[in-house]
Amino acid sequence: QLLQKPIEQKNLSAEDRFGIIRDAFMLAQSGNKSTVEALKLVQYFKKEDEYIVWAQIASDLKTFDNLIFFEKFHDKYKKFCKEIFKQIVQKVGWHKKEEELHTQTLLRSIAIYSLGSYGDEKTIQKAKKLFEELTLGKAKLDSDLRGAVYNLVAENGGDKEYKKFRDMYEKTPFQEEKDRIFRALCSFKDKELLKKSLEFAFSKETRAQDRFKAVSFIWANPIGRDLDWEYVKKNWDEISKTFGGGHLYSRFIKPAVNFVDERKA
Repeated sequence: QLLQKPIEQKNLSAEDRFGIIRDAFMLAQSGNKSTVEALKLVQYFKKEDEYIVWAQIASDLKTFDNLIFFEKFHDKYKKFCKEIFKQIVQKVGWHKKEEELHTQTLLRSIAIYSLGSYGDEKTIQKAKKLFEELTLGKAKLDSDLRGAVYNLVAENGGDKEYKKFRDMYEKTPFQEEKDRIFRALCSFKDKELLKKSLEFAFSKETRAQDRFKAVSFIWANPIGRDLDWEYVKKNWDEISKTFGGGHLYSRFIKPAVNFVDERKA
């Protein structure tokens, strides 16, 4: 509680504010402090405007979101997180300003995606509108914001949006854009669509290194955890034959950190 004013009034440096929130969640994760205390502390950062601080907050809140995704109180947690991100999204807006710092551009993407991913309807509808205008050729979308928009559309989309992304993937000649689209293809909340993404990743239509990316992205998606694990086990011989002994091999198992119960461990 004594930290509230120094954080809100920014009497502490950005580095110190970053360190405080990072340490609070690390202490909670190790069991030395209460997670509730860490979440209470987050509320003091609503007026925060530094990218490094928000990047840490977004990461910590998403880690906890992954842990409780299927709990009955998850909707209450989403509501809590929406309140955390609302003010910063209003401040940074949707459009890049002239001569703004690169960190401000990165902050916009993190803030907008976070608010939308926790279910803010206005943000989701805005993302859908921008995506539709982009696919119809009516408007351009800043490259720094594309990832956030694509992921929000995918998380709230179905077959129609999936087909659009696949079509976009085939047509774009730019690898950076392919990577953004590929991430979106792994963000849907429909298991059948996620299965298609895994099969697509393991096909000859994508690069070999995209296979572990698909495994990583879908494993981080709570809806796809078990599906991903079963797919990896089923295709382990092929994975070992292709990647065994290489630096990418372990990356097919590292995403298992997203499991949240001892039986899966």
